[in-house]
Order: sequence, then structure tokens, then C-alpha cells
Amino acid sequence: ICFMYNLNPEQKLSGKQSDVLKRQYLELGEAARFLKISRSTIQKISAARLIPVYKPNNGKVYFLHEDLVKHIEAGRRKLWDEITAEGLGRVTNSKIKKNETWKRN
Repeated sequence: ICFMYNLNPEQKLSGKQSDVLKRQYLELGEAARFLKISRSTIQKISAARLIPVYKPNNGKVYFLHEDLVKHIEAGRRKLWDEITAEGLGRVTNSKIKKNETWKRN
């Protein structure tokens, strides 16, 4: 919970925030606030079918909280150690000589 709202562990959620987290499904505006994006951006993302949408009886649009978390986690960047462990430690770039191993400072 602290990760989702950038809170310190000792901070408490406001009543509205805890109510949103207790529910499994979020409305469009709540989902946008959770992802910290605009309503129009989440509409574009859902129209592109990048996040599953639940629309019972063609009414309001709902998002499953778990799907939003998965969307965030899908953008995870690998750590340097994970990359080198996979054997992908070589970086080619216009500023780096070809086949020169990238060195961290």
C-alpha cells in the first residue's frame, strides 16, 4: 500500500484512498489517479487494449486493481546485475566503441 501512494510506512491512508484500495474494481477516474495519469490517457491506453477493461452492460468502465498493478510492473527496467548475468553486458552506442564493455562509475 505504501508503494502505491508513495507513503512512508508510518503514514496512514486517507479515508478515500483506503476505500479505493479495498475495492477490487476502480472506475475510470480512480484508475487514472492510481496510475497518476489523465483520464484521456487511460482512455487511450484502454482503447489500445493495453489494459483490460470491464464494461458491464455497456455502462461505466471499470479496471481491475490487479491489472493496473501488472501494467505498472510490466514497465520494470532490469538492474545492471541482471543484464550482465544474462550475458547482455555489452552496450553499443555512438559514444561507446563497438564491443567495448560498458563500465559503471
